[in-house]
Amino acid sequence: MITIIGVRFRNVGKVYYFSPRELDICVGDHVIVETARGVEYGFVVLGPKEVDDSKVIQPLKEVIRIATPKDDAREDSNRKKEKEPEPEAPAKPTTDELLADILAELKLQNGRAEAVETLDVSEKEESSVSER
Repeated sequence: MITIIGVRFRNVGKVYYFSPRELDICVGDHVIVETARGVEYGFVVLGPKEVDDSKVIQPLKEVIRIATPKDDAREDSNRKKEKEPEPEAPAKPTTDELLADILAELKLQNGRAEAVETLDVSEKEESSVSER
């Protein structure tokens, strides 16, 4: 026979089984366990129970420790972060807005678009002097 406990990682969800080792673990305790996803914080939903070895998928992972107040605070902080909405990204301009911006930079002459001249006065004077 082997002793197991049942641990859940979310309010609803699958119960996973772990060896409590020699720790005094009760239903309602929070524990730190090693899972395939790494070290996780879980809630004990099934207290220590003896089961036949053949009913347990081996190797049965062990509880690392009973959660400390520091673990509880970290879990609370992580849960609050999950609930916070992501900041909204600035809205991307629509095609109409982009077209309006492009048209603002162009002037229409004789039914066709030509780029607006953006040279400042000093550049114009230099180019006219160099042409002489």
